[in-house]
Amino acid sequence: MTTLNTLIDRAAQEGGGKIALIYGEREISFLSLRHEVLAVAEGLRRSGLAKGDRVAIVHRNAPEFVIAYFALNRLGAIAVPINFMVQKATELAYMLNDCGAVAAVTQTDFLPGLTGAAPHCPALKTIWVSDLALPPSGLISAFAALRAPVFAHTPVDPAAEEDIAAILYTSGTTGHPKGVMLTHRNLCTNCEASLKHMNLNR
Repeated sequence: MTTLNTLIDRAAQEGGGKIALIYGEREISFLSLRHEVLAVAEGLRRSGLAKGDRVAIVHRNAPEFVIAYFALNRLGAIAVPINFMVQKATELAYMLNDCGAVAAVTQTDFLPGLTGAAPHCPALKTIWVSDLALPPSGLISAFAALRAPVFAHTPVDPAAEEDIAAILYTSGTTGHPKGVMLTHRNLCTNCEASLKHMNLNR
């Protein structure tokens, strides 16, 4: 059985020292990435997040986006990436309610839209901010605070190939955006096809 979880485990085992992410001057190896993913997944689990829960990610391309995405998958939760260019509270509220998001991961720049949408989203309980400079309050918490110690008994792979890994929203140019559900099998098959098409070696 192949899931996004097994893919990152394999990458860390077979090429742990190789660079997985480069962000400015920051380089993160596959082994370090997996450790971050497990630590944040444990923090999410302790916060009450469970398999099947939806969490929006409104974030620029950055390591925290990748870590949040894989940490959610590690729990069997569902990542809901939303284009950060969508900043109107009404549009965000529609998508958050449509998928039933219980939380969001974001950056300070995008807080106005999310906090504006929050009163209209009864399921939304927490907004984790990756670059939070102010003390946490109300819905707002620091993403960095999610990192928790990982022990041998920490649940690591409750997901199955047919489980939903992500929900992607269409542009909505002819109506409301529609959530497209992608399974672990969908995404893993896409990865394998891309490797073959580009003739890349692991």
